[in-house]
Amino acid sequence: MLYLFIYSGLGYADEGQTYDVYPEPISLAYSNVASFPLQTGEGSKVGDPPGLALDLLNAVAESLDIRIEYRRLPNSRVLTALTLGEVDGAFSFSYQPDRTQVGVFPFEGPALNRDYRITTISYYLYKLAGNPVSWDGRSFSEVSGSIGINSGYSISRFLEARGLHVEPVPTTWQNLRKLTLGRIQAYAAQGLVTDPLLQRDNFRSVVKIEEPLIIQDYYLIFSYAFYSRHPVLAQKIWQTISKKRSEVWENQKTQYIGFPQ
Repeated sequence: MLYLFIYSGLGYADEGQTYDVYPEPISLAYSNVASFPLQTGEGSKVGDPPGLALDLLNAVAESLDIRIEYRRLPNSRVLTALTLGEVDGAFSFSYQPDRTQVGVFPFEGPALNRDYRITTISYYLYKLAGNPVSWDGRSFSEVSGSIGINSGYSISRFLEARGLHVEPVPTTWQNLRKLTLGRIQAYAAQGLVTDPLLQRDNFRSVVKIEEPLIIQDYYLIFSYAFYSRHPVLAQKIWQTISKKRSEVWENQKTQYIGFPQ
């Protein structure tokens, strides 16, 4: 297990109010597959640099004087670990109604507070130049084969609801490779992650349909066990994500320009 500690304070205060104490590291799980530039590296180790999502969470930990322990797991295992209370939180996940059974999203009343998001990502459809498959913002046409997706990604629900057959594999690179080999007709993927890879020589035959499939916010979510014990701390973490997000994105993004993906 890999530990990353940011300061070691036992509590913190804001405008004279003392918040609940959590002296142990907060364990946060995320995928063991790179999703550039949000998270880098493969396997159980945290990448160096770690990715913009971790840069943001590290800034939050520093601001609140708390400690974080990161755990990298297969994407399909992350939410299972959260459900079982094996970790305190997980990131970065879009909201889906059934995921509220797994963990706690930052709701205010009946609505999500999107100010507390880690980031916003658009999904796009990628195909080989000359392939007739298309998406006009409302419907697909000329679909005759499978659509590649990353394993465990919520875009599968969007596609399957429209009667399309999806074919998951773990990584973006694997999907692009399958696309160039003609093993899938198209690939539905996050633009933030996929677009930089298209500059590589072996993927230059891939083109992007510019109309987004969907646009989603992505969050840090907490286990029910952690949130029930430390609701104030959880809220403070979400609030600090909101305060720090733009600053961290602006200050840290340059270190990922040209970074190997």
